[in-house]
Amino acid sequence: MGHARTSIVVILSAFGLLVGSAIFMEASAQSPTFDKRERCPAIAQRTLDDLEKQFEATKSAILDESDDVGPYESHFDNKDDKCFLYLARAETFNTTGTIVTEWYLVDAIERRFIATFSETKAFNAQLAQATGQHVPRNDCELTPSRQEKIVCRDRKEFDVFRRKIYERLGDLEMIEGNEPDWLHQAAASAIH
Repeated sequence: MGHARTSIVVILSAFGLLVGSAIFMEASAQSPTFDKRERCPAIAQRTLDDLEKQFEATKSAILDESDDVGPYESHFDNKDDKCFLYLARAETFNTTGTIVTEWYLVDAIERRFIATFSETKAFNAQLAQATGQHVPRNDCELTPSRQEKIVCRDRKEFDVFRRKIYERLGDLEMIEGNEPDWLHQAAASAIH
């Protein structure tokens, strides 16, 4: 009778090991995406911290520059396993009387800018004119893939591009309006 109990315990232990292995394998198969989704805010924060260090390292003492990075958002794309960081930055150049506000959409995992928009304005028009600043000025660039770069016209195109990405992630409801087809295509390629 003792031998039969040992056999049953061994069989049950082996069955438990198989079930446990199957559960572990299933959890492991889902784990990378789940893990990144859970870690996306932390990944975005580390990317932001590194960007702030770069911003600080390139600050101009000659132009009496000060800069401020605003709050950020992180968004996770479960389908394509991407973590996006959206942030704003304001740079004040006291020597030229200008302020540059920049908005960035970054692939936080690849550390790649997907979209940037900057707006330069004068807070001291006389000083800006005296130092040859061309204000107001806007610069907009969309880089949905490593091979593709699009110069956009204005903040609206930048925002539409960003919203299209968020829509694909399920973060925003559908946007009404007639956006150009190239914006939809660019947003779609940024996710893949």
